[in-house]
Amino acid sequence: MNNKHDFFRRIVNKKELLTKAASKFGTPLYFIDKEEIEKNIDRIKTAFMSKYRKVKIYYPYKTNDLPYICRIIHKKKIGSEISSLLELELAKKLGVKDIIFNGPGKTEEEIISAIENKVLIICDSKEEIEKVNSIAKKLKKNIGVGIRIQPTNIEDNLWNKFGITIKYLHKEVEKEYSNIEIEGFHFHIGTQIRDHKVICKAIKNVGNALKNINKNKLKSFKHFNIGGGFGVESMSFMGKKDFFVKYLARKNPFFIKYMKRKFLTQKTENINLIASKIVDSFKKNICLQFPKEIELRIEPGRFIVNSSTSLLLKVLYKKKNSIILNGGINLVPNIIYTYHPIINISKPSIKTTHETIYGPLCLTDDFFGNYYFGEKSKTGDLFCISNIGAYNINVSWQFIKPKEKIVILEENKLLKIREKEDFNYRYKRDTF
Repeated sequence: MNNKHDFFRRIVNKKELLTKAASKFGTPLYFIDKEEIEKNIDRIKTAFMSKYRKVKIYYPYKTNDLPYICRIIHKKKIGSEISSLLELELAKKLGVKDIIFNGPGKTEEEIISAIENKVLIICDSKEEIEKVNSIAKKLKKNIGVGIRIQPTNIEDNLWNKFGITIKYLHKEVEKEYSNIEIEGFHFHIGTQIRDHKVICKAIKNVGNALKNINKNKLKSFKHFNIGGGFGVESMSFMGKKDFFVKYLARKNPFFIKYMKRKFLTQKTENINLIASKIVDSFKKNICLQFPKEIELRIEPGRFIVNSSTSLLLKVLYKKKNSIILNGGINLVPNIIYTYHPIINISKPSIKTTHETIYGPLCLTDDFFGNYYFGEKSKTGDLFCISNIGAYNINVSWQFIKPKEKIVILEENKLLKIREKEDFNYRYKRDTF
């Protein structure tokens, strides 16, 4: 998506299908396009695998753990990255064999289950390495593990809860353990990364740290994982163009909540350029440190699923300069932090209309935006909130209204893949 016109065309081209889905299944309704998921997978596969022979892709279930979506992704020969027993059970149910277990707070039960199911554990701290070794010893297993690294020395960074500080890396690698062998490194440094330089700098930092490690200790290494966080091109609303407003808006999204806002396209480097620069840095800074060719691993989540999904809502009521839709922000919780473009599908237009858009919840923050693409709305118009495939459906919360049904467009057929939550579903675990 290079600009708002590209985005607009992609959504409006599906107007007939979106309208048909809303008519057949009712609203609110999540609408997923299978072809968009597969297209995104093919793009990132080609971008990296055309530059380096040994690349393996893993999909992080935390991005969107709908079983139907995960199955589509795994059919494209992509592994799974999990962070809980629940996600491990999902991966097993889907028949996935190549699984990575990540996260800074793995319990003993999770570690035991990972070992028994031959899941690669990415150890997140010195204590966890020792704990995994101790549990493996009790189970009489010898296993390979990975180590997650903090590839910078910034002590106050929000991401410093993850991984082992890079300056201590050589000490952990050179230690002797009875039942584990370190076979790979992992880092993940952020989300919506729009510039390859951020990842390449981290790769270079790790490469410099590897120079301090005994080369004999690197003989057992098989893979190097740079995580995900690849940015997707998006659009946002921004107020006045002065620096002060932009600074406050970045610090607090609610600052611009009720302002009259203008579009700001958030450009992202093309994935082919990003992949090319990352692979070049990987070959230069990492590959030369190892006696044999190692596998480059990546974990794209948002890149794969974000553009595939929309939420369809109807206009319930009109008020002065505002409208009430029949679905709330509990269905699209990420809209608090990220702008998701909104189109009046009943009367689409590249021009925008200024009306405040609310949901039906008894909550003042149940607010979607001040503008939408399209002509002025009427009661009953169909609205589409787009690009919500990542960190929305699985993060949606129960509040007043039920969680909603989901359909997918597959080979020109609309299939319902999740039912709407009902009374029994919500309260079956409770004592009355």
